[in-house]
Amino acid sequence: MSSDNILRTPTEWSYRLGITILDPDGWRGKDGRNYLDPIDEDEYFRRMSVSTTYKQGPVDPLARFL
Repeated sequence: MSSDNILRTPTEWSYRLGITILDPDGWRGKDGRNYLDPIDEDEYFRRMSVSTTYKQGPVDPLARFL
């Protein structure tokens, strides 16, 4: 799933992937990572997977590379 270490904010990843993070539970860990910090795609998916989310309609699978 790696995107060659491209760093984006969670909001940018969410927009490109058609995901809305309703409650950022994945950013509440003891590692001190701020929701506004740029992260790579792997970290986004790891944190997003334990957050409350909403997946919007079909999204262009290449949008994440824009």
